[in-house]
Amino acid sequence: MNKYFSLIFLVFCSCQMGEIPIPPHNSGNVITDQISLQSDYRNQVFYNLESSEEISQNIKDNWDLLFYFSSSGNKILLNSSNYMFAAEINNLFEEQMDTLGLVFNSDNSNGDFNDLSINNVNSNQSYVIDRGVDINGNSRGFKKILIELNELESISIKVSNLDNTDTQIFTINKNQNDNLITFSFDTGILPIFPENSSWDLLFTRYTYQFPDSVTYLVTGVLTNYLNGVCVAIDTINEFSEINFDDISSYNLLTDQDVIGYDWKYYNFSNNTYTIVDNIVYIIKDVKGFYYKLKFIGFYNYDTGEKGFPQFEIQKL
Repeated sequence: MNKYFSLIFLVFCSCQMGEIPIPPHNSGNVITDQISLQSDYRNQVFYNLESSEEISQNIKDNWDLLFYFSSSGNKILLNSSNYMFAAEINNLFEEQMDTLGLVFNSDNSNGDFNDLSINNVNSNQSYVIDRGVDINGNSRGFKKILIELNELESISIKVSNLDNTDTQIFTINKNQNDNLITFSFDTGILPIFPENSSWDLLFTRYTYQFPDSVTYLVTGVLTNYLNGVCVAIDTINEFSEINFDDISSYNLLTDQDVIGYDWKYYNFSNNTYTIVDNIVYIIKDVKGFYYKLKFIGFYNYDTGEKGFPQFEIQKL
């Protein structure tokens, strides 16, 4: 249960009272859906609110790094679903090394770019990457990377094992239609994230840091926060009572993990997950429409397996 931050960075969406861009309209039907993460939480599932359907899914340990290209500066993020960490190294990349004495950090799960473990994407900076664990909990080993060149629309990295074997150079170019490029140390560049405007929610495991600095893998929901998705939490009103006219009373937050994992808790008395039944999420999607979402279960309808989040959703 691991979240990558010591200071929560909360930012409000630009929508203020009287500035809601979507005119009042009839609400949609209440839809009940179920996501298949599987009992070992192997799947990452990208979900579109408007169509109420899964856009794509992948095995969570298929990739390692996410390259984000932006006019305000390029970033490199870890695949936190693998419990990955990075440590900055100051010695020459070509030197053989081990992990003794290195200080490893995870990314902040709220998506704050000021709290990334790879916090220096300047040329000639090196990092050791702990690739975390696979879907069976086994170590995926270590790699070291050297950021050779960081330009507006491309980043070049040199990658090797800690003993300098298997050295390769990769150039990651910004895609004209997509600013998120995924990379695997095993296979290089590969498509994982769907087109920017096609998804709103990512059901996945991710690394979370608790206030006592203990990090842990949790299972929950992250948002497409880089493309305008934001969320408010209502713990007072019933799901059925919330309507479009209420939107202006909510403060919608742009943190990636506002929905997060704690809509459920583990009941040690009967060894089951229990849904927190007084939480409703108000979500603005990538197109600016509003939805309300309430979780109702975590077990498969038919088999009773854990890892199958169930929820009700309605367009406002």
